[in-house]
Amino acid sequence: MENKITTIEINDGFIEPKVLPEDYVYGEERSIENKLGSLGIADEIIRPDGQWDAGLPGGEVQSKLFESFNCTSFNSLNQLEIMMKVIYNL
Repeated sequence: MENKITTIEINDGFIEPKVLPEDYVYGEERSIENKLGSLGIADEIIRPDGQWDAGLPGGEVQSKLFESFNCTSFNSLNQLEIMMKVIYNL
């Protein structure tokens, strides 16, 4: 008796994205000059190596006596603190 493997193609809903030539791709020279102004993106790359460790805040102070349920806002503030420290040395 012969073993036979049957495969069935399953439609899982994934739609493969199609990248068009006019689409903005970060780091691509062909599109960055045309898109920067309209997107409001600065043309200066602050950390080309991607290492932000030196700018990380010391600690995240949320609440001492009660739960504020405000972790998303505190996380947003972390990003601002990092930018202030790295860009303005504050």
